[in-house]
Amino acid sequence: MTFKQRLYNTLYSHVEDLHYGLVTKKAQRNLYNEHFPNAKKSFDEMYHSSAIIFMNTNNVASTPRPSMPNMIEIGGIHVQPAQELPQDLMDFMNSAKDGVILFSMGTVLQSTDWAPEKLQALLKAFSKLKQKVIWKYEDANLPNKPANVMILPWLPQRDILAHPNLKLFITHGGLLGTTEALIEAVPLLGFPVFG
Repeated sequence: MTFKQRLYNTLYSHVEDLHYGLVTKKAQRNLYNEHFPNAKKSFDEMYHSSAIIFMNTNNVASTPRPSMPNMIEIGGIHVQPAQELPQDLMDFMNSAKDGVILFSMGTVLQSTDWAPEKLQALLKAFSKLKQKVIWKYEDANLPNKPANVMILPWLPQRDILAHPNLKLFITHGGLLGTTEALIEAVPLLGFPVFG
């Protein structure tokens, strides 16, 4: 890295450490004290004496970095076997002779909050696709919705990703959804919106 990049990296690391100490660690300490009021060790004693650390990462999908022998990657442990889809989704996906695209910005970004011109631009683009589109859209009404688009306020994302007709996952790049897509070998088109 250049000097400027190293300086930025150093400053960013200090700001991140400060935020962790003042905000995140405080919240963790409060949860620890609430749920373990009779613990023999304080939160800080437990924090500094961790014998093993499980990390929600996987070396296939994360940045290479050094780790200690007691740091075990368990990324993907949340992924359960796929379940059968609800009938309306199953019919929609099975009838897509050119495949299906899943579009979800997770819970971080609500599609209903987007500017109307952005929504209409997406609808126009989706209407030109030969694939069907399943969109996590948090309202039952979406003006000008093309026939090839299904909107749902909640999606069984894990189960949709496992469907053989799924061709692409357009995502905000969240860790859990990305891991699920990697497990199913689904191509990703990412629009990172946080961090």
